Amino acid sequence: MDIITKFCTKCKTEKPIHDFAMSKVTKSGRRHRCTCCRNARRREVYKNPELRNWNKIWTLDKCKNEALKYNNRSDFVRYSCSAYHRAIKDGYLDQICTHMTSRWKPYRFWSFDQCQKEALKYKTKIEFKTNNSSAYSLSLKRGWITSICSHMEAIGNIHKRLVYAYEFPNKAVYVGLTCNKKRRQLQHLQYRKSPVYKYSLKTKLTPIYKSISKTYITAERAQKLEDKTIENYKSNGWQILNSVKAGALGWSNRKWTFEKCQVEALKYKTRSDFQNNSRRAYSAAHRNNWMQICDHMVYRRLPKGTWTYESCKQAALLCKNRSEFRSKFIGAVRKANEEGFYEEIVSHLKKWESRTKSM
Repeated sequence: MDIITKFCTKCKTEKPIHDFAMSKVTKSGRRHRCTCCRNARRREVYKNPELRNWNKIWTLDKCKNEALKYNNRSDFVRYSCSAYHRAIKDGYLDQICTHMTSRWKPYRFWSFDQCQKEALKYKTKIEFKTNNSSAYSLSLKRGWITSICSHMEAIGNIHKRLVYAYEFPNKAVYVGLTCNKKRRQLQHLQYRKSPVYKYSLKTKLTPIYKSISKTYITAERAQKLEDKTIENYKSNGWQILNSVKAGALGWSNRKWTFEKCQVEALKYKTRSDFQNNSRRAYSAAHRNNWMQICDHMVYRRLPKGTWTYESCKQAALLCKNRSEFRSKFIGAVRKANEEGFYEEIVSHLKKWESRTKSM
């Protein structure tokens, strides 16, 4: 038989596979260095005491100098984990991190004045919520959000829209509605598929932005106002650049409304079945606090104290084998194992037998 060989990365020679020790890390299942090279390294380390501390490069002074580069411990452990863990192991982490500031705020730090001061850093509520969720959520809970965010620019959502128009000097106009004014303006001026961008590129005319509704209004009112504005422009002889029928709300048209989620929930008897078989409907109901549609469902979890010796024994009698008992009655199995009568109640059930037969 041909002897399988492997290349040693230390001595650069090819040796039989049995000259390499076993390893669970490598793909081949063997170490990269042969046994002779590894033994030679051990002898060298034994003779030279300085090589024994090769893994202790991070001394107190080096760790202290490394820690001075960072302002908080999270950055320290992220960018220099070896020095951080060496400091923990040797017990001087607190000593070298005295100059660092903690990202965690003390208890009851976010007062009204602190939240107001933090809110002044941001221009919109979304930016405030993204960058400092703790201050935003507390302000929302305490009812401060209206007063501390009065300086912020209003932005619409799926329920509120702004109606606008782009007028060209040659009496051509585009009318639309949006939930974000700045984002929509950038799209019309830069996006190639935009009717405003196409027409301005074709005619080399600069459009004038005009806000039809001064503030963000409800989606239903915005739809009616957009339709009415288009009719007014048509009656005055303007060329309409809209290619889509007025009143479209785009991404705000949600598939899973309350009525559809309610109809979908009636198909299932438990919440777990509802969640496993219709994830989108379940997540929509959970997100919008519509979980009252699950009131008809059966609560599977049994009250505490249901599983006794007799009830566990009766449950075991209903099963054909032990695997069925473990899959159907998890609570009974857990109780039987805790009390120590599992083998007693399943003695009549067959154990799983291996399908492999001895040859």
